[in-house]
Amino acid sequence: MASLAASFFFCFEQRVDLVSFGSGMTMLCDRDKDRAHGLRAYGMFLREERKYLRWEGTSFARSEVRIGYMMVSYQTTGSGNCLTGGNQSMIKLKNVSKVFTLEAGGFTALKPSNIDIKKGEFIAIMGPSGSGKSTLLQLLGGLDLPTAGTIAVDGVQLDRLNEKERTLFRREKVGFVFQNYQLLPMMTVAENIALSLAANKTPKAETDAIVARLLREVNLEGKATNFPAQLSGGQQQRVAIARALAMKPLLILADEPTGNLDRKNGEDVLQLLSRLNREEHITIVMVTHDRHAAEAADRVITLRDGEVVQTVLEGAGLK
Repeated sequence: MASLAASFFFCFEQRVDLVSFGSGMTMLCDRDKDRAHGLRAYGMFLREERKYLRWEGTSFARSEVRIGYMMVSYQTTGSGNCLTGGNQSMIKLKNVSKVFTLEAGGFTALKPSNIDIKKGEFIAIMGPSGSGKSTLLQLLGGLDLPTAGTIAVDGVQLDRLNEKERTLFRREKVGFVFQNYQLLPMMTVAENIALSLAANKTPKAETDAIVARLLREVNLEGKATNFPAQLSGGQQQRVAIARALAMKPLLILADEPTGNLDRKNGEDVLQLLSRLNREEHITIVMVTHDRHAAEAADRVITLRDGEVVQTVLEGAGLK
């Protein structure tokens, strides 16, 4: 792969699938662009997913098996121009810290940190209780401001926005998924999913179509008129994910999304998040205590005592 990568100069960074064909040939493939060749590879991860690919718009035979993926810089075949600039960051933290003022004095929840998360990455954040995970997630979502440093999300510097501007930014760019679902009990599944659409004054016909599509996407057709109390924990979390997707966010921030679920329902939620990341290129940052859940991520960032102490690829250091 190194020789292939060195032969091309392409400049769009994206996660692409590594596909093995029945003939023994291996190719880097992108769902949207059919195929791509990489200049810079951040790592190849062998995931033995023995599932046949059924991608539309391609000429692939039925014998292909996706065995992993790579983070590459590329330009699609036949195009003479770069799609966009290379090394695109979705999230960039520069010397960000957070200190809370308490009666007993200042408490440092997050020490000066530098973090760079690329568009399309799936990141897991791990660490013991009190390590700064939730504080970091709140800062990434603009729910709180740093004491020092700068935070840019999709090129927008959050620390320069006022509260109203941050609210509009979250509504348009960020989807949130919480451990306890945060569904409104007096509203139906459809009404919960449509909350952000209503706040955005989306026309009813369009809202109904979006909600119907999202219910299909999370495999909850037929549950539109149910109330949260009538659903299992796994179903409620899928409603929460559908709600997070309503405004087509570029970023999903998930706080312990499998924390209240049994292993089967937790696995279903992880597979759904992974599919959204892989197929729709949504950047996902997930806080978790679950080592198994962290293995779904491209990278794992570990915090301890408010400080980034380790970054590993795809949970490799956790296995």
